[in-house]
Amino acid sequence: MSKKLIISASDKIILKLKALAEEKESVLRIKTIIDSMVEGVAVADTGMHFELFNKSAERILGVGLLKEDPSKWAKIYGVYLPDQKTLLPVDQFPLKKALKGEIVTGFLQYVKNNQRKKGLYINTTASPLRDLNGRITGAVAVFRDVSKEKEIDKAKTKQLAVTAKEKEDVRLKLVVTAEKLAVTTKELEEREEKLKIIFRVLPVGVAVLDVESKVVYDNHALESMLGMTEEGLFRGDYEKRTYLRSDGSIMVPAEEFASARAMKEQRAVNNIETGVVKEDGSIVWLSVNAIPVKFSDWKMLVVSMDITERKKAYDELKETQEKLSRLDKLASLGKLAGIVGHELRNPLGAIRNSVYFLRLKLDPALQDEKIKRHLEMMDQEINNSDRIINDILFFSRIKQPIFTQNNLNKILKASLKKVTINPNIKVETELAELPFIPSDENQLVQVFTNIILNAAESMPKGGKLTISSSVKQDRDSINVSIKDTGEGISKENLRKLFEPLFSTKINGTGLGMVVCKSVIENHKGYIRVESEEDKGTLVTVELPIKQT
Repeated sequence: MSKKLIISASDKIILKLKALAEEKESVLRIKTIIDSMVEGVAVADTGMHFELFNKSAERILGVGLLKEDPSKWAKIYGVYLPDQKTLLPVDQFPLKKALKGEIVTGFLQYVKNNQRKKGLYINTTASPLRDLNGRITGAVAVFRDVSKEKEIDKAKTKQLAVTAKEKEDVRLKLVVTAEKLAVTTKELEEREEKLKIIFRVLPVGVAVLDVESKVVYDNHALESMLGMTEEGLFRGDYEKRTYLRSDGSIMVPAEEFASARAMKEQRAVNNIETGVVKEDGSIVWLSVNAIPVKFSDWKMLVVSMDITERKKAYDELKETQEKLSRLDKLASLGKLAGIVGHELRNPLGAIRNSVYFLRLKLDPALQDEKIKRHLEMMDQEINNSDRIINDILFFSRIKQPIFTQNNLNKILKASLKKVTINPNIKVETELAELPFIPSDENQLVQVFTNIILNAAESMPKGGKLTISSSVKQDRDSINVSIKDTGEGISKENLRKLFEPLFSTKINGTGLGMVVCKSVIENHKGYIRVESEEDKGTLVTVELPIKQT
């Protein structure tokens, strides 16, 4: 009987030691993640004494964990308000506010000390830590160096002064280390609970994958980024989403996910720009880092940062720069086109007069059919050349529109009359009742004539041409659509459609669509072209009802 009791007691001790070991490993995992983050993490107790100060915190601030009185923090760490002059008051420290129950987000501070003589800006998020009864037991602050982002903001406000092409380096170097924790079971439980809370409130998205690449742990930030619940992530609902490469094309997750690449190459894969199409159709852009880890049931750590706003700002800046570059090229080309157009028109007029004179002098009764045919060919080529010269001269003379009140339906009808339509083409008009809008009638007639002519020429064997107009629901603008069932445009040519001198026609100048785009943009509108080879083309022009 005593032997059985001894064995039973021994089993209980073994079970307790095993549970203690498992708790130590769990705490170790979370502490390792926090200590390996690129963001600085600091945890203080209710007396404002530091309990945790990770390596990134010391790297960013230049000063490590100190046991000084909180009233001296600002001076020792060199923490100032964004004006770079005023030391941060103690009651404004994010940790101090968090201990009062506040949740602090996006708090900007300036740091300058003996180790950080050049100074840097940090952005801080802080939250209170509560026990199971809801009592505040401490506070956690997460901060990162945002100096580069401040530089980008300054560049953007100066508009096109400097390109903002830098991408924030979010490389996470996760070093798994083993530490022995000589603490009691109760202390382990309290520390584990506190670290779990910190993990959940981190401002970056974190997911842990198991040996089967399934999510076994995540935090609130990731759920918010993806628009999913914890249960949905555990079920693998994220696999049903559409993912995009940095250029907007669709990604193949099984091959291109950061986690898939890290798994295949057995190394950390950092800063993979990935777009996630959410259920409502919106796109969130993430910078994803995947790091293999070697715990018993963990295989991969995936850390994601939301870069949607940064990417949007970068894309807007790039688009504006491309637009300025295009305008510079158009201005130079316009000057050259004006000179060439005028120089060609004079000899062309002489050739036209010579053909006319020859026709007068040749006896129609004795005129050779071959001579007659050649004179007609000369007449046709003179007309083609004249049209090209007119396009060149119009391009060189594009000016700001002279606004008068006009009805777009009248302009569309006038444009249609100027184009010779193949009898095999069926023309349909669907014109809604439109208000008068401020516009330059001559310029718009030139635009719509060019678009209608392109549509007609794309249907040499016949087809259907549909011209429609409508007022948008918000009643701020008018839409004009010109649709054909012609040959269509390839994807490669569609990208070049608005480039000067690009044309798919034998006798084309490559200036028509450039002129159209310039005129419409001068009217503060936009032009969009959609096309598919062998199915046709749709050109949509939107013009504002009021000019501001």
